[in-house]
Amino acid sequence: DLNLDEQWEVRAGNLSGGQRRCLSVMLAFAGGPELVVLDEPSTGLDESARRKLSQAILGARNPSRAILVSTHYMDEAEYIADEVVLLDDGQLIAKGSVPELTSSLDSSLVLRVIFRPNADPSQCITLLARKLAANGIHSQLCGTAGRSASIGLRRESSIKEQDKALRTVEDSLDELQIETFSVSTVNLGHFFDW
Repeated sequence: DLNLDEQWEVRAGNLSGGQRRCLSVMLAFAGGPELVVLDEPSTGLDESARRKLSQAILGARNPSRAILVSTHYMDEAEYIADEVVLLDDGQLIAKGSVPELTSSLDSSLVLRVIFRPNADPSQCITLLARKLAANGIHSQLCGTAGRSASIGLRRESSIKEQDKALRTVEDSLDELQIETFSVSTVNLGHFFDW
């Protein structure tokens, strides 16, 4: 349900941009084609509309129909795709199911830290890596941007070791000059960090 019921008698040109985008997706499925190609179908939609559109695309799947979707939203690809092809600057970097792709990365968790404004991120990252290594935690720097850094906790680390890593960070916030940190599981977006 893409919430276009109230707009039934409105001309397409008078619909909002998001409503026109949803209408174009609906029209792509009209007539029951065997192949539907959707290029960036959720671009410009708010989070709620993106979710509804993804659900509608999932609902339109059937064994006799192939749906090809291009998107920059990795969460959207993870949600709707059986198979994913990742491109970076026009080059194929990975292909497979979401579980196959995420398990191929060296890390299972990603620690994202934001350092305090007066901190030297490169020194703090080095100190953090040493602290993790001293506690037997295998980690790797995934990427940096300004005051933030993403650090992968290697897949061979056990849950107990990963918990220990997080406690190490939590106990060293002042020493490491960390303003805030978060932890997430590895997802398709991390292919572009490694």
